[in-house]
Amino acid sequence: MKMKLSEIKVSDSMLELRPLDAFTVSRYRQHVRTGVEFPAIVIDRDGGFIVSGHHRYAAYCGEWPETTEIEVNAVAFGDNKERLEFMARENMAHGMPMDGITRRRVALALANEGATLGEISRLFNVPVNTLQKWGERTVCVIGKGQGRGGTVRAVKAGPDLATGQKITQDEYETHIKCDMGTSARHMAAQIVRWLGQGWINMEDERNINAMQELKEALAAV
Repeated sequence: MKMKLSEIKVSDSMLELRPLDAFTVSRYRQHVRTGVEFPAIVIDRDGGFIVSGHHRYAAYCGEWPETTEIEVNAVAFGDNKERLEFMARENMAHGMPMDGITRRRVALALANEGATLGEISRLFNVPVNTLQKWGERTVCVIGKGQGRGGTVRAVKAGPDLATGQKITQDEYETHIKCDMGTSARHMAAQIVRWLGQGWINMEDERNINAMQELKEALAAV
């Protein structure tokens, strides 16, 4: 069936699990300009929101008027577990592969919807013991909209956080947006190596300020 871009709804819950990647949207927009045909966006038949295809939709909205009609597949899903499974399968078939934190977020969301370890293991083609390790990389996010007891969220590799450790919503959002999935010791070793090799311009005020902040933070430990 065909729908106008303005009639299609984005899914906030899906975008929370897998935020848009600006580079991928830009690349898709270039493909749209050259006439590349993408698979049809999949929407929930009852809710009218996107289940698979947010990056494609963002590219279309960036290139075409909102009155433009596109082909969509409207699918009936029994519950949110089915939506999440469909989204994950679609991603593995085409599109930008999920990164590590996204896979862990989706796996955790599936577990919260009642999916077994075996089902998630088959879906992502990873051993059950790997999923159990993913489960250890979680924290309890406390803040507005998270409920009295907080919400369990997946975290990136790197920070020395205990399983279930409580952090604020602001801390979590900054972690997801800014942190790289690498340990402090590896980042420190890289800085030391770069300094030794002269690969950091210490005449650049931004670098000087950053190193001073690091020095002060270390002194305060």
